[in-house]
Amino acid sequence: MVLIFIWGGLEKYIPGFLDESGLEVASGFVSQVFELEETLTTVMAVVLDIVELAAGLLVVFGKKIFEA
Repeated sequence: MVLIFIWGGLEKYIPGFLDESGLEVASGFVSQVFELEETLTTVMAVVLDIVELAAGLLVVFGKKIFEA
C-alpha cells in the first residue's frame, strides 16, 4: 500500500517512470475537480504530489525506525 504513494509521487516527477502520466495529467485532474486557474492548479498539483511522495517515504522510514 505504501509503495503506491511512492510510485504515484515519482511518476509525476520522472518522465516515463512506469507510466506516461506527469504533472500535466495531475494538473488537469485538479482543474477538473476544483475549476481553478491554470497556474493555481499546477501549483496545487505539485503540492499534492510532494505530499503523496513524502507520505509514502515517511511511512517506510518510520516503520523501519520505530519497529520493535
